[in-house]
Formats: sequence, C-alpha cells, structure tokens
Amino acid sequence: MALTKITSSVVAVNSLTAANIADNSIDATKIANNQILARHIANATALTLDGGVTIDNITIDGTEIDLSSGDLSIDIAGNLQIDADDNGEVRFLDGGTQYATIKKDGNNALFQSIVADGDFIIQGIDGSSFISAVTFDISEAGRATFNEDVIASGLYVGSRNASYDFYNNGTSYFNGSVYIDDALTVVAAAGAGTHTHAIFTGTAGRGLALKSGQTGGQHNGKAIIDAQDTEAGGASMDFQIGGNTKVAIDNSGRLMIGTTTEGRAGEGADMFTIGDTSNNSGMTMRSGTSGYGSIYFSDATSGTGEYAGYLQYSHANERLHIATGSSIRLNVDSDGLKFNNDTAAANALDDYEEGTWTPTINDGTIASEGGYYTKIGRVVTVSYYYDLTTLGSSGTVVRIGGLPYAAKTAGGNGQQTVGSVLCRFFSKNQIVSYLGDNDTNLYYYNNGTGDFDSITFGEIEVSYDNDFRAHGTHTYITS
Repeated sequence: MALTKITSSVVAVNSLTAANIADNSIDATKIANNQILARHIANATALTLDGGVTIDNITIDGTEIDLSSGDLSIDIAGNLQIDADDNGEVRFLDGGTQYATIKKDGNNALFQSIVADGDFIIQGIDGSSFISAVTFDISEAGRATFNEDVIASGLYVGSRNASYDFYNNGTSYFNGSVYIDDALTVVAAAGAGTHTHAIFTGTAGRGLALKSGQTGGQHNGKAIIDAQDTEAGGASMDFQIGGNTKVAIDNSGRLMIGTTTEGRAGEGADMFTIGDTSNNSGMTMRSGTSGYGSIYFSDATSGTGEYAGYLQYSHANERLHIATGSSIRLNVDSDGLKFNNDTAAANALDDYEEGTWTPTINDGTIASEGGYYTKIGRVVTVSYYYDLTTLGSSGTVVRIGGLPYAAKTAGGNGQQTVGSVLCRFFSKNQIVSYLGDNDTNLYYYNNGTGDFDSITFGEIEVSYDNDFRAHGTHTYITS
C-alpha cells in the first residue's frame, strides 16, 4: 500500500521512495509539516530528480539553470570559485549572442571582446557619475583612449594645464598646445601660435637630449629633424644658445656656424660658412696620433672620382699631402716641400726668399750700384749692376763682393759656378763671372784661347777716362 503521508517513522527507516508514494510525486499537501529536511532522511547521500526540478520561478534541468523573470542573486559566505576544465573559459551572452570571454591562455589571463569591432571599455563611478576611464578601439587595432591624464612613474601625459600637454611631476616638457599624431609627429594645435609648432625646454641647470636608439641590430637608428614650410621663403633651422643663433641652416641647405650670412655664392662656396666678425675664426680637425685628417674633393660616388683632389695630414708621419687627379702631387713635412710621392729629405725644397743686395768693389770708386736675388732651396740667383768712376790699380784683379749668401763649402769640381756679364768700354774679347767654393766674391775672367785669364782693373777700361759700367747675373749653390 502506498503512503498517503510522510511521518517521522517512515523517514526513520529510510523508506521514502517513489514506489511508496501513490501518484509518484511529493508536494506540500502530502507532507505533514510542509517540508522535507535532510535530518528527516537518515544516511541520505543523493536526491535524483530525472525530470528536473522547479523551485518558484527557477528551473534546474540538465545543463541549464533558468530564471523565468527578475534578477538572480548568489549570496555566498565564502569565495565563489568557477572551475571550467576547457581553459577555464567563461562565456558571456546576451539573448543567446556571445559578446565576451574570459579564459586561460598559457600562463596568461585572456579577456576577449567577441563582437567584431566591438570596443573594450573600462568604466567606473567618478563621484556619482559613470565615466569611461579607458576605451580600447578594436576597429583601430586596439588604440587606447584615456579619459584623463596618464601617470607612469612620475610622467604625466595629459592636459592638466591648458598650456601644456606633457608633464614630468607637473613640469612641462612641451610648451604650447601640441599633440603627437599616429605617425609620432609633434604638431601644434590650432591657435597655438603663428610660427612655433613645439618648444622643447629643459629645466634650469639641465640640458635637453633628443635620441634615436635601437638594440638587436635589426634596424639602423635614425633621428630626423625636419623643418617644413610651404609659405613663401621656405623653412630654415636655427640652433641657439641664450637666444643667440650659433648654427643656422637655411632653406637651401646652406650651413652657417657663428654667422647667419652665407659666404661667397660663386662655385657653391656658400654651402658651408664659418664666421666670427668680432674675433678670429677657424676650424680644428682632431685625429688620433696614427690617424689622418682629410678633406676630400669629389665629383662621383665611387671610384677615383670620390677622391679627385684632397688635403690630408698624416699624424704618423707628420706630413701634409696635397693631391690632384686622385694622386699625391706635393708632400710637406719638417724637411720642406717634396714633389709627388718623394719623401727623401735630400730632395726637399725648404726655402724660398727674395731680396736686395749691394755689390762692392775691392778697389776703385763705385758711383752707383744695385742688386736683387732669389733663393729657392739652396739655389741662389743674383742680378746686379755698378758704375766705376775711379778704377783700382791696374794690376789688381777685379773682385765683386757683398753676395747675400756664401757659395757651398768645398765639394770638388762642379761646385764652382760661372755667370754672365755685360759691360761697356771693355778691352777684352769676352768677360764672365766666377765664384769658387765657400766664397762670397765674384771674379772676372776673360773667355779666351789660353789658360784661365783673370781680369785686372787695367784691362776693363783703357781709353774712356776710367768710366766703366757692368751688368751681370750669376746662379750658384749655397750650403
């Protein structure tokens, strides 16, 4: 016989089964005190309801818990743990359409917005109003828009002051209303000024650095400063110290240091100008003790045209090279000037000099005289003239003194030199000047058929009242 009511004696013997209930159901009218508690069922371990269970407007059946209306609250005294074995994935749906997912991705927690181009927004209550603190624009590859300033270890990015956009601990790094666009270009906002786009200002006592750097060797680091102006006159660039321009680059790319006025325009000599009209001006090129300092003149990007001409100083040899046609033509070092690739000290040209000298006579009277000389290395060339109004003793050999340099010290035959003399009222056939080793006097000789014939005062003029004039040139070697 089926049970018509559940009593404590029935529960005590653990005999509450479907077969013991007349219509296979339990409802409040069949339970004396309108409740079934676990303490009424001795040793109870499970309650199986194959057709689901409905509690008020909550239905639990299979893999679903449905709430037909209203909100659902879960009030737990401890923690709430959701353990899903499929990467811990928790899906969020609205009316059967999924819009978000939270799951485990390796060792990472992954938050996904599932709707195509659906933004990811973080909101909160500021005071009493909801605000969107950060919006990630998924349709723009996740571009982040912050509602207010961004603070990272003392760096502020935002607009706390209408005049500034970037701050470091409240101090401006960009002065003026500027922004950085998606190409990382600093641009002046509308109304920020007629000419100035952005001013970078270092704080007192500190400088300002603009850097471009990279690691890993994948790309070359490149920093670009580009002044652009589409208005008449074009763009230019000034580098200033204390408000005074020290370096200027005009819109033609001409570089000026210490001046804002370009040099001579002919042949492009105005492309680089160094100037200081109030003082001296110059340039220093510093190299290593075994290195070179070079200035190359090129008309090509490869081959010998890259060094068609150059000035180059070798610190290892202490020697200046001057090259044309891609080859060294002159070497200048402590020995002097050497030609082509010659480096021998004996071949150096170490002196050039011009001057005057005064011829003297060993006897008689000179009414007027004059002389010039040129010294190139050790070669001396003299030219001279003199007028004699009173001759010396007739038997005395004529000797012209006062040469600017003495002849080379003894070196055997070949060191002596002969010059030419033009004179009037001369009684001999031909006259030449002769200079011996280590001597400073010219002697006159007659170029005759016999032995060397030195000229005496009695032979230079015999019939014109002791009036004699001579012009001469002589080249010799000095020490």
